[in-house]
Amino acid sequence: MADNNNTTKNDRPPFKRAWFWVTIVISFALFIFSLVLTTKAAMKIDNADTNRVTLGGSLTIDSNLFDDDDEEDTMRLYAPNETGEVGGLAITINSIERNFSTGNRFDTPDEGMEYIKINLTLTNKSKDRIEYNPFDFELENGEGDIQDYATSLQEDHLGSGSLASGGKKTGSLVFEVPAKDTNLTLYYEDYTNGEAGFRLY
Repeated sequence: MADNNNTTKNDRPPFKRAWFWVTIVISFALFIFSLVLTTKAAMKIDNADTNRVTLGGSLTIDSNLFDDDDEEDTMRLYAPNETGEVGGLAITINSIERNFSTGNRFDTPDEGMEYIKINLTLTNKSKDRIEYNPFDFELENGEGDIQDYATSLQEDHLGSGSLASGGKKTGSLVFEVPAKDTNLTLYYEDYTNGEAGFRLY
């Protein structure tokens, strides 16, 4: 009788045995673990290949981390009084006014700081309509601090809108910077077509 029971147990198919399922679970866990390790190693290699260097007035960013080809995205850094262009939008800085006052006693820069007003002209040189917004611009001061515009109370504030092909818009942006700081760079960014920097001095 005992022999018949042993024979019946040994004749069971493998998927009804405990060792079979234990082996399956362990194999699956090992597969997942090796997959995670392989992915992390690949990410480390990609990160190591990403460089950001400044050469000859241009900021070069290696885009291998984002693209399958070897093309590079370049941000042009323009000299003072030089007109720049991003995605068909030409940007010209017309004037810079230091120690600017809005005329509003409640809207003043902090101690040790001053307002600087930058008057600029935007020209659409493309065949398509181009949107513009003051938040497309930022100013970096000599301490490496990058800020959005500080106030919009000036009469000729740039505002936001769109330009038809050949259209122009002239207006100003006011930023708060350390008093007498001349190491200033204005940045414009178009999330579709790239960005440009403009040295003010």
